[in-house]
Amino acid sequence: MVKLIKNKRAFTVVEILLTLSILGFILLMVTLNARKQLPDLHKARYKKAYLTVEKTVSELINDEQMYPSLFLGLKYLETVVTEFGEPIGIVQNAKFRDAFIYTVDPIKEDIPCQCLGGKDCKCFMTDDGVVYGIPDTDFENVGVLSNFYDERVKYLPITVYTDFEKSQKNNTFSEDAMYIGVQYDGNIKIFHPAKCTVKDKNRYCKAEEYLMSDSIKKEK
Repeated sequence: MVKLIKNKRAFTVVEILLTLSILGFILLMVTLNARKQLPDLHKARYKKAYLTVEKTVSELINDEQMYPSLFLGLKYLETVVTEFGEPIGIVQNAKFRDAFIYTVDPIKEDIPCQCLGGKDCKCFMTDDGVVYGIPDTDFENVGVLSNFYDERVKYLPITVYTDFEKSQKNNTFSEDAMYIGVQYDGNIKIFHPAKCTVKDKNRYCKAEEYLMSDSIKKEK
């Protein structure tokens, strides 16, 4: 009996390399597209930070026990005692800062960091990885921020870090920190120069651009 032997044709090296190149290109395109779809972590964190400041300030200024004087608003510096018996406002000029920290309930306090607006500053981290820095100055001595906007209004600056570890490692406070200003009547604004545009590469414009971003990434 005659056995028929079929010739089996193997792939050449060129064909294998061509196939791998095509697969690699497809994988690259999928990866780039996936990155575009994911929200920027810094934008998400800053937007959450802004909303946190907005919500916390609103809670404090509407708390009749914490700030019973509507006329003085957040300038009211009399010491109060929380429901858990903790006094807030013992340290002079630090009532807003300590009340803010108490309300936010951070996961880590007393973080060494640079902070705008005062010699003594407390920095703390919330569960979403954002680090806030608030000076111990009051709303009278915070200084007139005449370089920001057109109005000469006093704002207490809250320094915000969306990537605190990077800024500390590379010593890039002036590039990475962003600021949210709080007025004694509860009004808040982003700090940025009058001629700032989102095309500029400074932290003020970056903050404005982040706030206008569409998505907020909820971190677990």
